Amino acid sequence: MSRTAAIFALAVLLAAPVAAQEGDIVLEYDEFTVAHPDAAAYWTDYLPKLFPDAAPATIHVASMPTAGGGSYTVTVLMAGGWCGMNDCPTRIFEDGRIIADFMACNLLEEHSISADGQSFYACGVSFDVEELRGQIVEFGAPF
Repeated sequence: MSRTAAIFALAVLLAAPVAAQEGDIVLEYDEFTVAHPDAAAYWTDYLPKLFPDAAPATIHVASMPTAGGGSYTVTVLMAGGWCGMNDCPTRIFEDGRIIADFMACNLLEEHSISADGQSFYACGVSFDVEELRGQIVEFGAPF
């Protein structure tokens, strides 16, 4: 194989989407309106800044146990003005405490988390939960 072909093959391999692996947990989200009491628990800093002329905002919440006996809660805010073309604000909570705040794809059926809780998958993109830990976007609200 020529050097160019080998580099091309490697580039294709590296650019391939990361699929959830067997044994990963596909997240099953519950949907709430922003008027639901749980909305403030997860998105209190965003709620006053929702765009009134946008489509009604919804909050999606999924929980799972962690390997250490605790729990993760993943929540996605679907709100006009906050979501990009293909992604929306996403947060991971561990035992009720926010540990990560980032943008992830808005196709919730494409979200999963590894059985060990170390990787979050969204539309073929793998997020290392430990690398996300502490990446908090603050909008004036204390965490």
